[in-house]
Amino acid sequence: MDGRIIFKSLWFPCLLVIMLAVLIFWRESDTKNLANIYANKETDFNAKYSLLASSERLKERLANYDEQAKNFHDDLFSLDEAVTMIRTIAEMSGNYQVRLTDFEYDIPKYLQQKRLSGQDVAVTVPFEASFAGYYINIGKFIEQLEKRIYLANIYDVKLQNNTNTPGEVNCVFKGALKFIDRAKLELADNGE
Repeated sequence: MDGRIIFKSLWFPCLLVIMLAVLIFWRESDTKNLANIYANKETDFNAKYSLLASSERLKERLANYDEQAKNFHDDLFSLDEAVTMIRTIAEMSGNYQVRLTDFEYDIPKYLQQKRLSGQDVAVTVPFEASFAGYYINIGKFIEQLEKRIYLANIYDVKLQNNTNTPGEVNCVFKGALKFIDRAKLELADNGE
């Protein structure tokens, strides 16, 4: 009988201890699951935030590329725009206090050669240009001109003192200009 009394008096506290142990184990397991869910959500959030931040950078880079493409297109001239190209070169030279005094090229001769060759590439036309200005300014101007996409090359430069203006030089150089077919460029821009 003593066993029954002990059992009757201890069964409830033992049951409570067992329930408490199960509850603590379940609570610890649930806490670990919540910690895992939180870590996964945090990783997902960080990945999405990084993607959002990189998309903003990509948008900025795309806007920069669009601006560069616009500038690139501004430096392309078709044969119909040859006079505009010469004006552009004259304006650029003016930015360096250099004057364009003469500009010669023979477009019809090279158009005929292009038609005979049947090529669809840009037309390269030789030219000869004369400029007057101070030596250093002419050098800076030529340096910037060489960076333009419409200039194929400069292959001969002659400098001599300007007898009319002391300190200035006359510069005559020969080179080649590139002209594009604007219709083909627009087709390429449209993805055709």
